[in-house]
Parts: sequence; structure tokens; C-alpha cells
Amino acid sequence: MPEAEQTTNGDFEEIKYHTFRAVEYDRYMSWKDGGKSIFTEGLFRSTQNAQFDVILQRDQLVLVINTTFKLVPV
Repeated sequence: MPEAEQTTNGDFEEIKYHTFRAVEYDRYMSWKDGGKSIFTEGLFRSTQNAQFDVILQRDQLVLVINTTFKLVPV
């Protein structure tokens, strides 16, 4: 199970449904091909195509749905 503000040990995790809370520092989000979506900054983003080290700015939460996902501090 992921932690409240980052994925466990900073590794990729297969996440069915999880909300990472907002924190007071920037974080890097990464996801692997074939996921469903994430919700952040007021919009849903498809995670069908992999992306790495996308910045999630401070004070933003992220909802992850059916995605292999990683979230770590910058």
C-alpha cells in the first residue's frame, strides 16, 4: 500500500485507486504504459503512454486509478 505522500520506498506500484495528499514540496510523478488515469490540477490525465519525472507542484494532491505509478520528492 502506498504511503500518504509518496509511493512505498519511492518505487513503482500497481495502484487500483489511491489519493496522495497535498504536501508543501514538489514531487516527481512517473507512470508506465497501459494505465487508466490520474487526476490532478483539476483534470484527468490518461496514463496509457508512459511518462517519467512529471512535476507535481506543491500543495497538489493526485488521485491514481488503475496505473503503475511512482511518486517521489524532487
